[in-house]
Amino acid sequence: MNTTTSLRTALILGLVGLTALLSSAQAATLGYWRFEDSPGFLNDSSGNGHNLTAEASAVQAEIPATGNGSTFSNPIPLTSASNVDLANLTGSKYLSASDSDDWTQSAFSLELYFNAADISDASSSIMVSHFDSGSNDRGWFLGIHRTSKLLQVAFSNDGQTGAGHTEVIDSPWAIDEDKDYFAAVVVDMTDTSADGITFYLQNLTDGGALLSSNATHSLTSIHNSDAQFRIGNQISGNGNIFDGVVDEVRFSSGLLSESELMAIPEPSTVVLMLGALATCGLFRRRR
Repeated sequence: MNTTTSLRTALILGLVGLTALLSSAQAATLGYWRFEDSPGFLNDSSGNGHNLTAEASAVQAEIPATGNGSTFSNPIPLTSASNVDLANLTGSKYLSASDSDDWTQSAFSLELYFNAADISDASSSIMVSHFDSGSNDRGWFLGIHRTSKLLQVAFSNDGQTGAGHTEVIDSPWAIDEDKDYFAAVVVDMTDTSADGITFYLQNLTDGGALLSSNATHSLTSIHNSDAQFRIGNQISGNGNIFDGVVDEVRFSSGLLSESELMAIPEPSTVVLMLGALATCGLFRRRR
């Protein structure tokens, strides 16, 4: 087998492997909300039927050329569809989906793009939750603490509050208002080691790298909450409201690796592979 044939074979195998990798990431997706016209502003792009309801007149908005949300990325190569719209949740607006066992996973990954306009108005600015104030409604949430501004995740193992019932884990990063971010949390409730929780954060406005940090947890299960799944607050009606814009919210069963996240650095893996192979002389101009 000559060098060109070997490189061509490696390219094919690499692309097949990459396709399998991307397919595995999509296969675990339980809910994915893109906020685009297709399949619809409030519709679940995962195909699992977890369509949202707009509460308090939450609206679809076009991603602006500048300002809040302007640097939200297009999640290529996870989808080839353009990213042109977002969900505007300013002014106590939020989105909800019905309660489902899909939201109670022993291992899950949650990703989103967000820009917080005001973090000071609530005890926590809750971005995504399966958590309410009732005794059987506390499950988990991802949010920003009002005072420390730290990105954080919380869990309840029995629907109750207090030590031994609910646990809040902080990331090491504070969130700035009016800046675009990509954030993700990967949770394994069966793993109480240092790898039980992985936070990811990327400051898109300032052009920062994708950061990661591990954290431990002591609880080993998440309560099967009766609460709605919500984007933009914790408590039904008006509680711990997130004030800002969000985009590309994806909830997956299982533990996504960094390479499977939506915030894949550009250029994409495919481009890098093709560039490397071109450098090796695989693609040669015919004489």
